[in-house]
Amino acid sequence: MRAKVSFVFTISCLLLFSSVVMAKEFTLTDLSAWQVIKGSPTEETADGITGILLAPPDRDLDWAVGDYILFELPEEISSGTVTVDAKIRLNGRDRGLVITTMKPLTEESSEWVEHCSHANAYISADQGQLKYFVGATSGSWHVLSDVNLFTWIPVRLEVDLDAKLFHFYLDGNYVGSGNFRLPEADSLVAIGFLLYQGTTPAQSAMVADVVVTIP
Repeated sequence: MRAKVSFVFTISCLLLFSSVVMAKEFTLTDLSAWQVIKGSPTEETADGITGILLAPPDRDLDWAVGDYILFELPEEISSGTVTVDAKIRLNGRDRGLVITTMKPLTEESSEWVEHCSHANAYISADQGQLKYFVGATSGSWHVLSDVNLFTWIPVRLEVDLDAKLFHFYLDGNYVGSGNFRLPEADSLVAIGFLLYQGTTPAQSAMVADVVVTIP
């Protein structure tokens, strides 16, 4: 019996070790790691941390989109949990720094845009609050937490593709979970940060030290 227990324990350890080794991590520390979908983001330093500055559009339009960066994974993920760790800094009460994960492109929607046609998790830091949106072009916002301005904040987004839920953390503390924006978004292939702007004066946001982990 003792040998049998030892054998099972050894196999369990090997399986655990294999699952750890199989996880892949992508460290996105500078602008060269991202696709620029829209705008002209730059690398800037604030409070000793260098990150990517996302600026608003050059015109004052409601829900206009400013700078938009996107990282495409090397493979489509359809199960398990994808984790996004980052630091964000909100330089004023902008209409929204959006953190979003995307399902694959389709023939009907063949390019990466800010529209919800690709969204799994869709989270906005909007006027001092973290919110997420559920629904397509019409839907509803749900508040997760208040969020500080003018300071770097570590955030974590966990996207559970099996449950079609995301879990969000601020500075290491769990603040809430939510449904995917689109129920049919059952796989994930990209992570994006973009700046919506609909208020004056125009504000900006920064993103730094992004690490994406896939199963």
